[in-house]
Amino acid sequence: NMIIMPVSVSLPLPCDLTVTQPDFPQSAIAGEDITISWTVRNIGANTAQGNIKDAVYLSSDSVWSSDDIMLGSVQYAVNIPANGQQQRSSTLPLQGVPTGDYYVVVKTNILNALNESSYTNNKVVSLTKMSVDYPSLYIDQEEQRQLAQNQTVYYKLQIGPEYEHQTLSCK
Repeated sequence: NMIIMPVSVSLPLPCDLTVTQPDFPQSAIAGEDITISWTVRNIGANTAQGNIKDAVYLSSDSVWSSDDIMLGSVQYAVNIPANGQQQRSSTLPLQGVPTGDYYVVVKTNILNALNESSYTNNKVVSLTKMSVDYPSLYIDQEEQRQLAQNQTVYYKLQIGPEYEHQTLSCK
């Protein structure tokens, strides 16, 4: 025998999440970890409760787009009352990033896991940029370094004019 019972599913009242300006270092070395922090605010009239995922990106311009570099994401539980906020922080590896100056973009609730009255205000682009560089390595300079498993390191090779038109061999 099968028992059939009605199930009532209701959508929670909408919250409205926003993100404050992120805090991050002004300069960073590619291949190393950086820590970025931000605050998620609930400007809606109802409590934001559940599990959400935030993502951190680097952008060469001040507009987020799908081709920006995603540094990583963090998933966590929230219980933010109306007009409340929650601090977030994430330490992320700075890998696969060319040298240059980048805006930091933070997006909250990227999977739309919480019912919101507006999803258009879920991201923030930093007002300042972070400068990403590689450490210099010079010809005839020996570099010894302990690497963790799967760690990537980056260098920019500095070659003086005395080596012009010569072949470089790396071991």
